[in-house]
Amino acid sequence: MDKAKTHINRGGNKKTMIKEANVTVLVNDIEKAIRFYTNVVGLNLKAHYGDQFAQVEAPGTIIALHPFSSSGRVPAKSENMSIGFSVDNLDRALDDLKSKGGVVLANLR
Repeated sequence: MDKAKTHINRGGNKKTMIKEANVTVLVNDIEKAIRFYTNVVGLNLKAHYGDQFAQVEAPGTIIALHPFSSSGRVPAKSENMSIGFSVDNLDRALDDLKSKGGVVLANLR
């Protein structure tokens, strides 16, 4: 049996519990963002790879910090953040998502 826990929601449908979540935030200045999330918000710095990537850790969530594209393209407001979930079985999670009307916008393989 998969490690993911399942529970029944109020509608009676089984759903897989998410193991971990992450949010990716596009930032103008990684160092400034790290200082904000660690010194002001009080989160722990989990990873830091120069000016390319960093992660800060909040209870139950990882916040990934990425710079805007080096091409100079400024993303639309809806592209400034993404939310990711870790699951035990990607195929099963995608099938479940599609069966509920979800649409996969990118090839995940």
